[in-house]
Amino acid sequence: LIYQQGVALSPVGTRARVEGVLERFPDGRLNVVVAGTTRFRLIEETAGRSFITARVGDLDDIGDSPSEPEVAACLAAFAETQVGAEVPGLDGRSEGLAFAVAAAVGLPNEIKQELLEMLSERDRVVALTEFLAGPAGAEIRAREIEQRASGNGKVDHF
Repeated sequence: LIYQQGVALSPVGTRARVEGVLERFPDGRLNVVVAGTTRFRLIEETAGRSFITARVGDLDDIGDSPSEPEVAACLAAFAETQVGAEVPGLDGRSEGLAFAVAAAVGLPNEIKQELLEMLSERDRVVALTEFLAGPAGAEIRAREIEQRASGNGKVDHF
């Protein structure tokens, strides 16, 4: 998966695994749930297919891990967005924490892409904590409250 803004492709994407099929349409299309696996960097777009193709290379972190207080702050900011809902099981380990929280919160695509492009889990955790603790976190909380109110307290997450 790679984020496209207009005609430009982002320099970083993620490989994905299909987790399940939500809906099958008569014409053969499917609505699926996918989970990101590993990140890649775009090396070169290729041509000759009816869809976008490219050569890619692996992208690994080169930065530090977050400290225990940074992990705790991120988890606390995340919990605040859940408005009394059961917080999805996050084990509190720093590895992959930012991506797990980002997936659970439903961040705007631009923010998800920024996190994807960062080369340090510490940088991702700190940036995500700041995002969730600021006005955007309040917006996420308001959206969660609205969903709960319209669903008589029930919100389906998958």
